[in-house]
Amino acid sequence: MATTLPTDPEFTAALAALTEAPGATAQDVIRVAVLERYQRMCLMQAATDSPAERAEHMQKVLDRLSSV
Repeated sequence: MATTLPTDPEFTAALAALTEAPGATAQDVIRVAVLERYQRMCLMQAATDSPAERAEHMQKVLDRLSSV
């Protein structure tokens, strides 16, 4: 998938600095940044789930395990 990103001088400078490492490409830097942000978002969502939602999820897991 090709994507065009709007950039500004700050973004361009930061990306250039991050791609100075040997073997680092702009694509790699952006990919890692997106995946790290997604992981943080998932962790924040998990941390804000209510105890009832967690209990319901765990009950479903236990039900699946007991049916094996």
